[in-house]
Amino acid sequence: MSSQKKRIGVRLNLKGQDAEAYFYLLKEQQDDIESEFSEKLEWEELPQRKSCVVALHKNDSDPQDKDDWKSQHKWMASILKKFDEGFRKRLRELEPADWAFPEYEDDT
Repeated sequence: MSSQKKRIGVRLNLKGQDAEAYFYLLKEQQDDIESEFSEKLEWEELPQRKSCVVALHKNDSDPQDKDDWKSQHKWMASILKKFDEGFRKRLRELEPADWAFPEYEDDT
């Protein structure tokens, strides 16, 4: 939640030594995943934090607006359910060793 940005959201945080592998293996399924969500998700590799994030935000939602909390919580609950359904099984089926960091050609 961000009062400053006036938005709420749900995110999947991938951390640890296999975070990048899981992130890119999921990203290979991005079209299918986003089709299930019927929305574009935010895919962020955060190497400075040694983590990766997949997120969905609802803009124009002030988390300090108590009168809107019921609506915000309902939205977050529905998105959490979608995240659970969309990612839990996929993550269990992924094998980090199946992903290899892409090799770049040396132009020298």
